[in-house]
Amino acid sequence: VSALVWATAKAFVAAFGPDTVLSPALSLNPFYIVYLLSELPEKTREMVEKKLPGVLLDASQPLMPGTILLVLPPLDPACDVVREIWDKILRKYCGDGLNETISKYGGRIERAVVDLVKRVYKHVWSELMEDGGFLEVLKELVKSLSDNLCGSGETAGECRDKLIEYLDSSLSEPPLSLRVVVVDVEKAYEEFTEKLREVEDESKRELVEKSFYEYLIAKVFRGVEELKAVEPSPLSVAKGAIKFSSWAYGERVRRAYRQCSVCGSYPAVVYASSGNGYGKTIEVLKDLVGSRTFLDEGEALCPICLFKRLIGVARYAEILAAHLVGQHMLETASVSGGVLSTSDVASSWWYLSLEPGEVKRILEVEAVRREVEEIVEEIKKTIRKPKPYRAYELAVNTVIENDYRELYMKLYTLVSRISTEALEQLLPEDLPKPDLLYYAVVRGDGDRVGKKLWKARLNITPQEYAKEVCSATEGKSPICGRVGEFEELVKLASKLIGVEGKSTLVTPAYQYSLSKALMATALVDALLVERLLGVLVYAGGDDIAALVPAYAPKGELVEKNLETINGVVGGGLVEVVRRVRGSPFVGGLFVILSRLNYWGYLARKGFKGFHLLDDSIVVPALRVYGRSYGVLVVHYRDHLYTAYRVAGWLEEEAKSRSRIVSLENGKSRDVEADVTAMAYGRLQYMRGLAAAYAAVLPNTLSRRDANVCASLGLAVELATAIDREKRYSMSFIADVGEELERGVLNIASEACKASEVKVKLLGEALPKLLDMFFERNAVSRESRLKELEEELEKLSEWVVEDTKPCLLPLHIIVATRYLLAGRRSGRL
Repeated sequence: VSALVWATAKAFVAAFGPDTVLSPALSLNPFYIVYLLSELPEKTREMVEKKLPGVLLDASQPLMPGTILLVLPPLDPACDVVREIWDKILRKYCGDGLNETISKYGGRIERAVVDLVKRVYKHVWSELMEDGGFLEVLKELVKSLSDNLCGSGETAGECRDKLIEYLDSSLSEPPLSLRVVVVDVEKAYEEFTEKLREVEDESKRELVEKSFYEYLIAKVFRGVEELKAVEPSPLSVAKGAIKFSSWAYGERVRRAYRQCSVCGSYPAVVYASSGNGYGKTIEVLKDLVGSRTFLDEGEALCPICLFKRLIGVARYAEILAAHLVGQHMLETASVSGGVLSTSDVASSWWYLSLEPGEVKRILEVEAVRREVEEIVEEIKKTIRKPKPYRAYELAVNTVIENDYRELYMKLYTLVSRISTEALEQLLPEDLPKPDLLYYAVVRGDGDRVGKKLWKARLNITPQEYAKEVCSATEGKSPICGRVGEFEELVKLASKLIGVEGKSTLVTPAYQYSLSKALMATALVDALLVERLLGVLVYAGGDDIAALVPAYAPKGELVEKNLETINGVVGGGLVEVVRRVRGSPFVGGLFVILSRLNYWGYLARKGFKGFHLLDDSIVVPALRVYGRSYGVLVVHYRDHLYTAYRVAGWLEEEAKSRSRIVSLENGKSRDVEADVTAMAYGRLQYMRGLAAAYAAVLPNTLSRRDANVCASLGLAVELATAIDREKRYSMSFIADVGEELERGVLNIASEACKASEVKVKLLGEALPKLLDMFFERNAVSRESRLKELEEELEKLSEWVVEDTKPCLLPLHIIVATRYLLAGRRSGRL
């Protein structure tokens, strides 16, 4: 999606320049940087590359947001040069020149631009499918594997043709529909002028006229909100699916109909049959896509999921990158080298922990070797260990010699079939066991970015805003000395535009600063996912979606892998990791690091509150509102789509329904968001259960809380102390749970709402009870972590409303249980 959006925007950037894009900020966007480098002569490119931070040279991550804001010149400009550019663009994508287009659409210029943008988008997709050779390969793949769905009867030939027709129809248009809002600046200004007449005072009218830019942007956002009310779906896929399904059932060829095993939404066009037939499928896959592991046994894929799977293969990822981003991308950044599975994500740290010699020893075990005769020769070759950089570079890389990924995947498939007891007998005692079976789905969303930040509603008055600006600029800002005038301007603009509670005006400078801060956040988020061996789904600065391993083996692997980017992200990363004592609970650690990054707290001392990239780029962070997260820890065999959706539910439900209340003053926290909701396992696959049983942890307890993610940090530390350091028994979690179930504490949400006095008394008693539990379960007096215990007990004054259990320390203990759950089921 990121690459498609960039390729669409690139058509206008190449014609009119980078200032065409108001958002996202292109100055820090790797897609734009790589595009520029692709346009330079080789010697100049090399010289420029040396001066650029490496973080800006990798356009292989999904950092281009799905929403972009363009400012285009009018379709009927007075400037001849602009007219020529428009004429050229329109002829290329629409077939008509500028004059014909203006005549065709008449006064509906906005409609002409909407149609143009959509045509550019479809052109980019069609060019990729046809010129990139994707459609041809996919058709051949469907044709070669059609026997698995169609069989060999009378209707086999017709069935094969219907499958290819369904594939062709589904991929004739982009898999995601485009929503385009166009605002004619000239018409908008006429409307704005009419509204200005409502201001009777002429001096005030001149003042408020300065808010036209914000009026324009507000008009765009209103149009976007209206379009968002209807969720677009790819009509071409739905039509093709209905037509194929009708044929399959009408002709009684029901074996040809098989639901996609990934999305579950559409019929499959390819199917990897089980049993003896899988051997033939493997050979076809090897010949056509160069990977025997492209399809798992029994797996079925619809057209869209098949295309997504194909672009995960190295050679096709390279083709996609060259077409949509730029040829230079291939020279500066590695492209995903294989089809990544959830088991790859869960086991990434196990793969990294193995030395090449250990891989050979495992494969040479007699019981295993009998099943891998076809790679005996590969075993004899030298296996080199990849750099610990990305999950797909160390666990799933097909680009390097000796089919490294295939060898590792074969290894994992084989050992996962053997029971734990048999595996322990087969493998030498000094080799680590593959017990990392869980991963975490993490979805984060910046609080109030659309509703408040983009509208300059910053929870402070215009007067307070002006004072802050004057203080920061040492009185050099034009606002200084005119605070009253500025306050009046903001109030008038608020009334005119219909946005209450504004702190300042939305100007091009304000919007650019906000966009740049989000881009800097996204760059660091992407690096964190990479170094924690996860897979980035999307990073837009406000939003983050990723799959990360739930756990890592004991040792210093995690800290060492993060050390390599410490300087790139500001110099404060390792300090944070050591604060949680190098925790192997990667899922929780990622949320902590990502949330700290959102406020610029990964930078070294002196730069807190700023993104400090590669020691050369400084960008102010968005320390206004927080960011909320939904985290679901699941087994690698669980349904990914459902888990991804549940993680979204957790984040939405937690920040919309939960309030953090202080027992000391009875007041709720000023904002109800900025929380992390954590859950574990399939029990949470219903929205109501996900919300009711999640551990809800506030990321901050006050608006300017310096100790961000303290509650989640305590859960991670406690889990580390129990599992890795063996300071406390696992019974600590069980003890607290049993007391809750027996009702000794009686702190279900109903009780919390029933009596405030009772809840306060329970809050006062809880520290003593926790101290008793810690004492009972400590391995020894010396093993107790008094600082951790005291920090946990201090939080007894905070209540999480609308959830159960309601006292904050108990939510932390529930989160600890969820962190330990996968570890316990996999190994303990």
